Amino acid sequence: MEEVSLREVIEAILKGKWIIIGITILCLLAGFFGTSIFTAFDSQVQIIIALNYTGVEKGLNPDKTKFDINILTAPIVLAKAMEEAGIEGNTITDIKKNIEIKPIIPNAIGEKIEATRTKGEDYTFYPNEYVMTYKIPKKSGISESEGRQLLTYMVSAYEQYFFELYFEKTVLANAVGSLDYKAYDYPEVSLVMRSQIDIIDDYLNKKTIEAKDFRSKKTGYSFADLKESVKIVDSVDINRMDSLIGAYNLTKDSEKLIINYENRIKQLELEKVKKESEAQTAREMMDSFKREQNMVMLPGGIEDSMQIDSGNSYYDKLAKRSTEAGVKANNIQHDINYFKSEIDRIKTDAIPKAEKDEAVADVVVLVEGVREKLNLWIDTINETTFEYYDYRLGTQIMTLSPAETSSVTNKLMNLAISAVLGVMLGVFIVLFMQYWKDSENDINRVGVISDETSKIK
Repeated sequence: MEEVSLREVIEAILKGKWIIIGITILCLLAGFFGTSIFTAFDSQVQIIIALNYTGVEKGLNPDKTKFDINILTAPIVLAKAMEEAGIEGNTITDIKKNIEIKPIIPNAIGEKIEATRTKGEDYTFYPNEYVMTYKIPKKSGISESEGRQLLTYMVSAYEQYFFELYFEKTVLANAVGSLDYKAYDYPEVSLVMRSQIDIIDDYLNKKTIEAKDFRSKKTGYSFADLKESVKIVDSVDINRMDSLIGAYNLTKDSEKLIINYENRIKQLELEKVKKESEAQTAREMMDSFKREQNMVMLPGGIEDSMQIDSGNSYYDKLAKRSTEAGVKANNIQHDINYFKSEIDRIKTDAIPKAEKDEAVADVVVLVEGVREKLNLWIDTINETTFEYYDYRLGTQIMTLSPAETSSVTNKLMNLAISAVLGVMLGVFIVLFMQYWKDSENDINRVGVISDETSKIK
């Protein structure tokens, strides 16, 4: 075998450098166009979300049903997201098949899973952080900007769907603004307004318990603040209106009002009889019950016995029922007495008309003032409630990273690989060409030597 020196190899490479450069360029072009032509996707968009509600650590929804992260790609979510992002010419199926959702598993959890598997044991981990990836097909007509918007709106639509499905989201209805107070008598206006305030108070009581630490940044109020503010309207403005109505016996039709009060008295008397009967029945049951005692004989024929007081709970329920019915009956009697006194006042009314007219004008002003204040507070309550829902929703589902675009294939890596392959192929071809040339020279040289030897002989 003939030895080849390193010098000869280097000289061969330098001589064929243009061949190597040309082949490398061809490989680079092939890699670039190959990546562009044979890759089905232009780019991909990724977003990271986290769920933080109670139960997700056990793989459950807030209603204790099994959690499924694939609801993120449900048609109801995708349809809304596509509409918001303005994506057209693609079906929900087209979008869904190119979306992938993967859980994020911390290293420590991964190591723990491997360790327990090594021992032949099972370890269950329910992730609460996920990476959602959308690969944008070349023929979809969707830009990278639209792809980012799609994922962002998907998370938003999922948040709304999730919150509406598992959490109560109610706002305070405004029954004040649509009422025509001219259709009511003056005492009835007060009752209608107080009925609306009772609804507001009940709503705010629930929200105060539910969101005791929340304070709106927009309105500056907590739900407890709003409750106290509405209470002022009741205790000041409506009480002032009631005082005028009561002091001047204001009514648009005294006979009609008396008939109305008399009907109310009949209804209340019937309700009172029912409550008194309910209280009496409960007392009779208590008397007959007398705290039931169960006797348990001890083993061995011992004559002594042990008493078990198992009827306390039932007896206490009867007592509570009797007390509540009695209190209700007494309260109803107070209402009956009030309406009777109102009827007597109306019948014996002797206030001059001029004074009544002046009081009516004051009441009309107060009614409009109360209406405006209640409308204002209802709007403020709802604005605070909307902000609270946004706040609460933000604590349930969080976006850990915004939607970001990246390439599906690493073009720089592909070009680098193409360049390396081009150089290697070029060097191989150059060395092979040099080897072929040298081999041919050797053959020719051997042939010449053989001819010369033959002549000498």
